[in-house]
Amino acid sequence: MKKVFLLALCLTMVLTANLTAADLNIAVVDFNLAIAQSKEGKRSKKFLESQAKAAGEELKKKEKKLYQLDKELRESMMLSPEAKQQKMKTLQRLGQEFQKEKQIAQKKFQQDQNKHMQKILGDLRTIVEQVSKKGKYDIVLERQLTQGIVYTSLKFANITPDVVKAYDKSQ
Repeated sequence: MKKVFLLALCLTMVLTANLTAADLNIAVVDFNLAIAQSKEGKRSKKFLESQAKAAGEELKKKEKKLYQLDKELRESMMLSPEAKQQKMKTLQRLGQEFQKEKQIAQKKFQQDQNKHMQKILGDLRTIVEQVSKKGKYDIVLERQLTQGIVYTSLKFANITPDVVKAYDKSQ
């Protein structure tokens, strides 16, 4: 909703400024594509994937131990009811600890991902501004905003490749 409002505001400003389409130099940039294609975006993705894999492997080891304890408990016929009750409590506690560790790992991954994306997006915004000034664009829209437009006679220049190239050079 916010994006649609911003797009409508931009178009209203353009139309009320008595400019013709020929006077406007409009560009679009696809931030998701720029992140995916940039060296820093690829590096960040690789780092996050390795972190997720390491955490996943550790959690799988713990989960395997839990299943093994559960299996032992179900197969142990010789245990007294008290010993069986004690093992069940231990298994339940370990299961809760496992779930908590899993949630913490997911939250940490999400925080790391957000941190990386915020840094890259901040850098990309600076690069977009530089590319826009160099290309003398009057308006630069995010690609997703333009997907809501059904028809326009205005032409949009895609500056995403230029942004990726400039970003990679700046790193």
